[in-house]
Amino acid sequence: MKLVSSKSDSDWELASATLLDVVEWLHDKGCKLWSKEQVSAKSLFDNYQLSQLFWLNHDNQNVGLVFLMDSDPFFWPDSNDDRSIYFHKLAIHPKFAGKGLGRIALDEIKNHAISNGFDWVRLDCDDRQALHKFYSNSGYQLVDIKPIDEYMVARYQLLTNQSNLQPLAARDATKCHL
Repeated sequence: MKLVSSKSDSDWELASATLLDVVEWLHDKGCKLWSKEQVSAKSLFDNYQLSQLFWLNHDNQNVGLVFLMDSDPFFWPDSNDDRSIYFHKLAIHPKFAGKGLGRIALDEIKNHAISNGFDWVRLDCDDRQALHKFYSNSGYQLVDIKPIDEYMVARYQLLTNQSNLQPLAARDATKCHL
C-alpha cells in the first residue's frame, strides 16, 4: 500500500463520496460513525487542508483515504510538540472491506511517520469496542477516554522511534563514543 498525496480540488468530492459510502455501509450494519454532514465535501474542505488528504492506494487502486496532520489542538490540546503526526477519518471503502487493508494502512501511516521524523502517531476515535480492539491489536496504546463535545472519544498513540526519546544526556554520551 502507498499513501498518495491529494493534488486536485476535485478530490474533496471524491473523498466525500468515499466517506459517504463508508457511513452508509456502517449504518446498514448498525454502527454509527460519522454523520453525512461531517463527511460532506464542504465539511472536509472547512476542516482540513488538501495537503492533509492522502489516498490509500493498493494494487494501483484507491481503496480508501486518511487525513494526516502535524497538529491536532482540538483532540490533543495537551500535545503541542512537533514530534507527533495525527490522523483522522481513516477509511477503507466497503468494497475492499475484510481484506486486512485497515491494518496495512496503519503500517503505511507508521512508515510515513518514521520517514518524516515523527516519533508518535496519534489518533482519536469513537469509544467503541471494535475500534478499541482494532487499534490495540495494531500496537496502539490507549491514552484515555474522555468526553469531547457530545462524543466519548478514545485517544490512542503509537511510539515509532524510541531512540529519539532518550534523555538528552544519554544521546550526548552516545555521540561521544561514535
